[in-house]
Amino acid sequence: ARGERPHRTRDGAGDHDEAFRLALECRRLIDDTDHGRISTLNWLLGSILYRQGWPTRAVLFGRESVKESQKGPNAAVVVTTASTLSQLYESVSEQKLSEEYLAIAEDAFQKIPPSFDRTRTDLLLGIVKATSELHRKKYAEAESLLENNLDLFSRQPFPALQRADQSKAA
Repeated sequence: ARGERPHRTRDGAGDHDEAFRLALECRRLIDDTDHGRISTLNWLLGSILYRQGWPTRAVLFGRESVKESQKGPNAAVVVTTASTLSQLYESVSEQKLSEEYLAIAEDAFQKIPPSFDRTRTDLLLGIVKATSELHRKKYAEAESLLENNLDLFSRQPFPALQRADQSKAA
């Protein structure tokens, strides 16, 4: 039928071109002072570009995402954007830049008060740091970071996980 859009399946990859177009459209609608949303959309745009095989372009959006997140009040967003950019730089063998953004993430982490957000962000940061250590073939350091994550996770009050463990034991 005329005017009908082609059916697109979501087979895991999704429709990256359409997602990119929609994210750009949303970016144009956001107030320039809404740093959190701008940061999130830049992060999304970078992620889409990376999945499409454009890591150099993804880095541009990643840097803008970090810059915008630093203007906002939420340190957890800074940790997320900076650690994601660190991983992106790691994936394109830019070790020095990866370490620079990991340091930004760690600095921002120190500003998060004790809360669920801090714990969740600590788990994320532990995984990113462990991955970085694995790339450097520092297996003992990576193992230590992941063991710390397991310990941190095991101390969380997640009733759903406790119930799942109890049901397996029965």
